[in-house]
Amino acid sequence: IDGGTPTPAENLLICGMIIALLEEIGCVGLICEMPIKNGQTCPIRQQGHFSLPSNVDELVTQNWSIRWSDFIPQIGEGRTQENGLEITLPPACDAPARETVRAAIDLISFDVSRQWEIAELARTLGLSTRSLQRRFHEAGYTFSQLVRLIRIHDACRLLAESDASITAIGFCSGFSDSAQFSRDFRATMGMTPSAYRANC
Repeated sequence: IDGGTPTPAENLLICGMIIALLEEIGCVGLICEMPIKNGQTCPIRQQGHFSLPSNVDELVTQNWSIRWSDFIPQIGEGRTQENGLEITLPPACDAPARETVRAAIDLISFDVSRQWEIAELARTLGLSTRSLQRRFHEAGYTFSQLVRLIRIHDACRLLAESDASITAIGFCSGFSDSAQFSRDFRATMGMTPSAYRANC
């Protein structure tokens, strides 16, 4: 409140809140370590549990390190995709392929600006890369086509709902540069992002 240095209790509270937020959004295998005054470190969070040393005053609470082994975006109860992307799948597409494509759309949509790799998406979905590619193929899409569709869908939403610049919207939707964004948007939507915004 007075702008002074946080107390050890405040430092622990801040650290705990950051840990909770990271685990809530999908950081898996999270470990948090704090230094001890004797120069060693103490793991205060690992395997989903907090453990503080018997003498908390020995902790150097203004410094800590946090790391995790994997990130699996959490899309579950209470989390829904607004304006979710609905795509047309061929009638011959079986249920496992449909479920996989829907799960992939949800994961990518949840973190659309992430530079997704097919291997990490497959691992998150519990499939081999080849199995995921086969299911996408059965649904009539490639991995890159699906990612592009999701990004364009997100960009359309932002163009309609926000007054951010076209460049900022392209970046927020996962495009690495404005030229690529404009090119992909025109190829998918048949018009430029600015023309789409003007028609909203």
